[in-house]
Amino acid sequence: EIVFFCRAISTRSPRHATLFWTGDQMVTWDRHDGLHSALLGVLSGGLSGVALTHSDIGGYTMVERCVLGGAICMYITRDCELLMRWAEMSAFTDAMFRTHLGSGPGPYQAQIFSSNASKAHFSAFARVHQSLCEYRTSLVKEAHSSGLPLARHPMLEFPEDAKTIALETQVMMGPEIMLAPVLSPGITSVAVYLPSPSREGEWWVRWPTLDKVVLEGKEGGGGVITGRARVGEP
Repeated sequence: EIVFFCRAISTRSPRHATLFWTGDQMVTWDRHDGLHSALLGVLSGGLSGVALTHSDIGGYTMVERCVLGGAICMYITRDCELLMRWAEMSAFTDAMFRTHLGSGPGPYQAQIFSSNASKAHFSAFARVHQSLCEYRTSLVKEAHSSGLPLARHPMLEFPEDAKTIALETQVMMGPEIMLAPVLSPGITSVAVYLPSPSREGEWWVRWPTLDKVVLEGKEGGGGVITGRARVGEP
């Protein structure tokens, strides 16, 4: 058996391709063609029938170019923090966990092997991805039978909560895990909207420790918590 993945697709592509990826993002943070755009691609793809997808961890498109004899130069390089944050998100959202050297690998472009810290971080989140294998397998089977995406927009799980419709910085891995990835540099905490569970259950925060979340009866929905999100603690 083989797995192949496609980028340019139509609404009928999922019946033919085994996997998709979100394209050649820039090695930046922005929502138009960087890290945030990879998350938006996962969310919109899931709403459009693309159940299994992933992205190049760290992005792909790099720019190191000078014109007019060096009078004008443009450099878009990948830094280590971006690479690490991308890996943290992909460990949960992606059907496949992989990085790419990029379109112009060089001494100024961070790679997973650039330092002991980057190797250890990538290894740690590769293990997170692997530890979710059994849960992910159940979601792949669900995708096959129902079309529900592995990584999904929160409103698919909480359609009765109108506040989830506007969420663009959160994603769910199946029905159980809510993720709020860090999408900007230098961030050490994130605000997360947690809908009121419509079924039996409760929210727990995983990092830095496993703690139960107490939402104080927010009328018409859930509540917002602020969680610690240092590098290595998505």
